Amino acid sequence: MVFPILVFVVVLGAAVPAPAQLKEIGHASASSNMCGILVVHANSAISAALRDDVLITRTIAVMRTSNLEADSMTRRLTMNDLDGLAAQLRETETHGNGEIKRLRDLAANTSDAPQNAELKTFADALGDALSRQAKMSVDLTRVLASLDYQDMRGSAPDPQSTLAAAPEPTGAPELHFAGASAEHASPNLLLSSVAADFQARMSQVQKSEAKAADHSDGAVSGC
Repeated sequence: MVFPILVFVVVLGAAVPAPAQLKEIGHASASSNMCGILVVHANSAISAALRDDVLITRTIAVMRTSNLEADSMTRRLTMNDLDGLAAQLRETETHGNGEIKRLRDLAANTSDAPQNAELKTFADALGDALSRQAKMSVDLTRVLASLDYQDMRGSAPDPQSTLAAAPEPTGAPELHFAGASAEHASPNLLLSSVAADFQARMSQVQKSEAKAADHSDGAVSGC
C-alpha cells in the first residue's frame, strides 16, 4: 500500500508547475527589423522591472536593519542611502514605462492577431508590475519626507524664544501604505512597518511578472 500512496503524492506534486520566472527574451537574431525593435524594447522593459526588484529588495533590507534612533550620523547616512535608492527607482520607472508605451504602440501596429494579443497581454502584465513598483517608489519618497518632517518638528524652536516667529513646518506627507501612522510612530517602527508592507506588495509584483513571462514567447512569436 505504501507504493501507490507515494506515486499519488508525486503525481500531485508534479501537477503544480512552478511560477514562470521573468527573464530577458533570448532571441539572438531577429527575422526582420520590426522583430529586432520589438525584442529590444521588450528586453529593456524586462530589465527595468528586474532592476526595480533588486532595488526594492535592497530598500526593504535597509529599512529592516537600520537604526534611525542611534545617533544623528547614522540617521543621516541611512536617509541618504534610502534617498539614493528612491532616486534610482524613479529613474528606472521612467525608463520602464517608456518601454511599455513603445510595446503597446507596436502591438497596435501588429497585423498578426495572435501575436498582437500575446504582445498586449505581455505589455499589460509587465506594465502592471512596473506600476506597482512605481507606487512603492512614491511611498518611499513620502516616508523620507515624513521622517524629515519629524526632524523639523523635533528641532522646532521654543515658543518662548525669540525664534518663535520662524515658519511652522508644513503638515506630514500623506502616506499610502498599511501599517504604523507616520505621524505617531517612532522612526524605527515606521521603517519596519513600511518594509513589511513593501514585502507583501512584492508578491503582487511577482505575480504580474510571472504572467508577463508566460506570454513573453508569444509576444515575439513572429520573430
